[in-house]
Amino acid sequence: MNYKNFEEEWGKIRTKGKAVYLIKSSIIFIVSFFIIYTISRIGLKVKINNSFVFIYSSLGLFLGNIFAAKYRWQKSEEKYNKIQNS
Repeated sequence: MNYKNFEEEWGKIRTKGKAVYLIKSSIIFIVSFFIIYTISRIGLKVKINNSFVFIYSSLGLFLGNIFAAKYRWQKSEEKYNKIQNS
């Protein structure tokens, strides 16, 4: 993606706000996680014997996704501001 496309796309995203960005990122993560989990349960017949392991791993992955989304937001903001100041 060149700078012009990034500037246009990120401009649209940042006008909606950081909360919307984090929520969309989380929804995409949750949906994709459960699709992959369901496919693996059906296709590979993998069984998780302890439901707490699944719950804690899901929660850990979800929280990791939130922190990663915050980091991506910060890096994109830095890049956007750098392009704007150039």
